[in-house]
Amino acid sequence: MTANGRRFWPDSGIFSMSKGGVAPMHLERIIPHGGEIRIELFDEDDPDQDDNLGAVAIREFDEGHGDLTADFLSDEAHYRLTYHVE
Repeated sequence: MTANGRRFWPDSGIFSMSKGGVAPMHLERIIPHGGEIRIELFDEDDPDQDDNLGAVAIREFDEGHGDLTADFLSDEAHYRLTYHVE
């Protein structure tokens, strides 16, 4: 995953997931007033080129809406990101 183009998870290497798996992570970023943080998810395929599974823009007006979700889909996988803004 990247946040505004910079990799943040996993810190290094590869993280393998199986169906129904959960990967807890903690990311704190300050959202600039009127701005957003763009989260992108990539499926790392070795030796093939990585697949961009999509992006979600997290904005300051998401604050106070509780847990929000973004779904990332490919032909082979379905990932769900759950997040909240405070």
